[in-house]
Amino acid sequence: MPFALSQTDKQTIHGCLLAFFPKLTLHNYEVTSPCTDAYNCIAMAADDITKRWWPTDPRSFTGRDYYWPEGIPREPSKLSFALAFVRLGYEACDSDAYEPGFEKVALYVNDSEIPTHMAKQLNLGIWCSKLGNEWDIHHETLQVLHSETYGHVAQIMKRKIPLGCKR
Repeated sequence: MPFALSQTDKQTIHGCLLAFFPKLTLHNYEVTSPCTDAYNCIAMAADDITKRWWPTDPRSFTGRDYYWPEGIPREPSKLSFALAFVRLGYEACDSDAYEPGFEKVALYVNDSEIPTHMAKQLNLGIWCSKLGNEWDIHHETLQVLHSETYGHVAQIMKRKIPLGCKR
């Protein structure tokens, strides 16, 4: 169920987001949560909304602890992110198209190929993103977040949804 927002709140949030994501329109995404910094986009893609994930020193940035899977290199690289998600059962794939029985994640990188963001595909192909310390959104395509802020999608990974698991 979408997070309830007034029309005024939607307009205000949209104005904020447009500065960072110029491809967003009022019709190609929906805000689905209030602001929180309890987790980040990487954690959300990993189905963990209890902490923030990032591969650098756990005390970097603001002195706050960041989780990263044991044994995976603590460096912000496509390889580190791929290895972390392989550990969760994902494998590389070539398409962001919806495939029944699979869930997908997408890794965005900047022009220097440094990871910036991850999105997760939900039922029927809708994508979900956690935007920094702000809102979760559902968006129609990965391209709506292509921007100077997040860069572009560099890798898609998928895993089979376990039988009996409703996603």
